[in-house]
Amino acid sequence: MDLVAQKTAFRRRMRRMRAAVTRDILRAAARSIAENLATLPPLATASTVATYLAIRREIPTSPAREALPHVRWAIPRIEANTMVMVEDAGPRVEGAFGIPTGSGPAIPVDAVLVPGLAFDGSGRRLGWGGGFYDRYLAANKVFSIGLALDEAIVDDVPHDVRDQRVDLVVTPTQILRPAKD
Repeated sequence: MDLVAQKTAFRRRMRRMRAAVTRDILRAAARSIAENLATLPPLATASTVATYLAIRREIPTSPAREALPHVRWAIPRIEANTMVMVEDAGPRVEGAFGIPTGSGPAIPVDAVLVPGLAFDGSGRRLGWGGGFYDRYLAANKVFSIGLALDEAIVDDVPHDVRDQRVDLVVTPTQILRPAKD
């Protein structure tokens, strides 16, 4: 099976797993993840952190925002097929794929919270397939933290050279520090 087919099949499997997770479980997971995030030295010293706005049963990020009150928050916006981070202040506008975003200029960030359907022990992630986070992480050398349910940690995520790794993966029960090979 070629890589595209492997990723497609893996996405289907992970979407089925995620569809079985209740909103109450997601909220509880988000609170536990926020507690874990608050213990991380890179976030304790960060001034600006980017986060996604949860869609499609992603881990909600509002508890993380509450756990890190000293942080200036940014959210993604797609511009000409490239993701930039904009300050999450003021009114939100509808962005690419119907996902709300900010209307301000792009800003630099110290760290980014990254969604994913699955992560492995090497920090590889499987996203929705657009490659936006991979391109962002390749172009912006920022500290990256994947947020995941424990069930989304797998042995091996199908990947190629374009797929970027995250520096840490935080779940409700653990903080994974991937070994880079």
